[in-house]
Amino acid sequence: MDKHAFLRFLLPASLGALALLAAGCRDDGGDTSPGGPPAAAWVSIDDRDTKVDTAAITLEGEAECPDCLASGWQYGSCPVIECPSASGMDVSWTNGTTGASGSATHGIVPACHCPWPWGYGYCYSACNHVWWASVPLVPGDNDIVIGATAPGFAPGSDSILIQRVPPTPSWLAPLAGPGEVTLAWTATENATSYNLYWSTTPYGWASLCTKIAGVTSPYTQTGLASGVPHYYFVTALAGAAEGFDSERLEVTPQ
Repeated sequence: MDKHAFLRFLLPASLGALALLAAGCRDDGGDTSPGGPPAAAWVSIDDRDTKVDTAAITLEGEAECPDCLASGWQYGSCPVIECPSASGMDVSWTNGTTGASGSATHGIVPACHCPWPWGYGYCYSACNHVWWASVPLVPGDNDIVIGATAPGFAPGSDSILIQRVPPTPSWLAPLAGPGEVTLAWTATENATSYNLYWSTTPYGWASLCTKIAGVTSPYTQTGLASGVPHYYFVTALAGAAEGFDSERLEVTPQ
């Protein structure tokens, strides 16, 4: 079992859904040399999809654990790990696009990983500082920074660019005629235009389809071969931000 999977197994039920990818905290130890500058507080954002169609997202990650017991390797089986209930670490978020900011919720959970068979050998134990934050988004790009501060550390940060795209359109009933098809779809919030993709091959990737850019609903396509099934999907755009593909629609000109 890898380290991340083991942490997910150990997380309490109250934290499990919010800290699925927690990793062992680092022990940078603050000031690294006599009279030298303090090390930066370490914080990291877990990997996630950076294209969403929601008005807010939940970011998750891990951070330094400055008030935790030192982590490291030891010989034997996993010991009982006692972690503090809180630490001097403070984690916050800022949406650089809008200027909005807020605090992240965080907690500390114990973990032990023994990579050798039968759970006996050299084991790595740690107290893991995990955080999560709900961040509101605006249409288009959102430059989000997660910051961390702690006594004895210089401020640290990690960032991620999240693109909020318009919701996915839904199809309305198509109308097929001699050599033509009339298509219509629902208007979506924040959409400034739509792209229509079509092909005579079902389930084709966008790169394999013909794109008709800047269309409006309803749209009539003419000059089609009657009796041949045609496949369509549509995407909504907010400026340069293109949303997710709609369902494929099969229509046969009569």
